[in-house]
Amino acid sequence: MAGRARIPLLAVAIAIAVTLGVGCLTGAADAAPGDRYVALGDSYAAGPVLQPQVLGQPYWCSRSQVNYPALTAQALELPLADVTCSGAKSGDVVARQLGELTAETSLVTLTIGANDVQCSGLCQWQPGGLQAAVDNAAATKWGPLLDDIRRRAPKAQILVVGYGMYVPAGACPPSVAPWVGAVVQGPVDLFNAAMAAQADARGITFVDTHGPSAEHTACVPPGERWFEPETSASDAAKWHPTHAGMSGISALLVERLRAAG
Repeated sequence: MAGRARIPLLAVAIAIAVTLGVGCLTGAADAAPGDRYVALGDSYAAGPVLQPQVLGQPYWCSRSQVNYPALTAQALELPLADVTCSGAKSGDVVARQLGELTAETSLVTLTIGANDVQCSGLCQWQPGGLQAAVDNAAATKWGPLLDDIRRRAPKAQILVVGYGMYVPAGACPPSVAPWVGAVVQGPVDLFNAAMAAQADARGITFVDTHGPSAEHTACVPPGERWFEPETSASDAAKWHPTHAGMSGISALLVERLRAAG
């Protein structure tokens, strides 16, 4: 059984300009015949309201032309089918996204999980409440989803991309209050641990964006942060990757994939 790969932060993030057409498919002259990258997941991957947006997509998906799948596909010169969608749950990935996978798919990325665990504010403060919900989602949704991806794309390299470090311990008052940091980052850490365990159990690579983003939280200046806080200073949605964040995440993926040959 393969262990989980942890990805170090690149000193310089990739900055790529990319233009996608309707359908989110982009060609690559140097890609080998049959190579195809399929990007799956939720808003962390899609890039809601991050400009420029893809035209012709379902409006609710709010998919950016410069999200991490688009930047990664451009850097690796791979044809891309980006079906990420803001608000997606695991069931939505199964019903509306997995149809893009084929036996010839060579690369799959997936970020999912946050929307599967919905609970009231009380869930945050009841010991075991959120953990129990995460454990249940991991066993009944995330693990089976990874199995389904592997079955549909048996030749593909699958990268599960984790959520980042939105705020550091203690947050950064007054910009981000400690209680806000706890409510945001606490669940994210549980999602990451549970999804990493599911990936490990299947020999699938879990890409850690939490560690690499530690110096790029919502508490640092706008030009350096990977994630927007409650009060946005850019076109990124709050608690979602910025342009710098998408570039940084893409850089991690490109490094991992090029190292693997």
